[in-house]
Amino acid sequence: MSFSVDELKGAISRGIASPNLFRVYLPALPGIVSTRQLNLLCKDVQLPGRQILTNERIVGMKQVKQAYMYAQDDVTLTFHVTNDYAVKEYFEYWQSLIINFDTKDLNYPDEYGFEVRIEQLEKGAALDLPIDINFNIGQLNVDIDIDLFTSAKSVYTCVLDKAFPTTMNAIQFNNEQNGMVELNVQLSYKDWRSV
Repeated sequence: MSFSVDELKGAISRGIASPNLFRVYLPALPGIVSTRQLNLLCKDVQLPGRQILTNERIVGMKQVKQAYMYAQDDVTLTFHVTNDYAVKEYFEYWQSLIINFDTKDLNYPDEYGFEVRIEQLEKGAALDLPIDINFNIGQLNVDIDIDLFTSAKSVYTCVLDKAFPTTMNAIQFNNEQNGMVELNVQLSYKDWRSV
């Protein structure tokens, strides 16, 4: 089968999706770190996949596959960790909503499962970047928050329903001079849908 150059141009006329243009909306948890900061510190994330599980069945003289359910993998996120470890504290707090580590009591999914949104942004879109300016004039403290580039358009959105962090991986320290600390987190969820 052969294709013309014009057909290829037409197929990719909207552009090819770029893996570095994404945005993640995590739930707002009280007083630890803003979800905007989490989005900025998110180094990578996966869109979830789905697998149809099948059984072999014999129909007459032929063996066929028949679907019986579906499976989905957890979603992994990687974050840059700042010197205040706010990202780690955020996920520690979220995990404490699942299990009270002092009393060892387990909570209900409605108490810890939240919606998480993962968006693929349009190529050429400007990201939503905040600027925070603080200065003092005498005894007057001035704090100005400015949002730049609020026009980042989403071309694909995946919503994780009732998501919660099941795994927060250990942080490895080493003697690397200019290394950065990263935190890997794994989210489980009830189901996902694209909107």
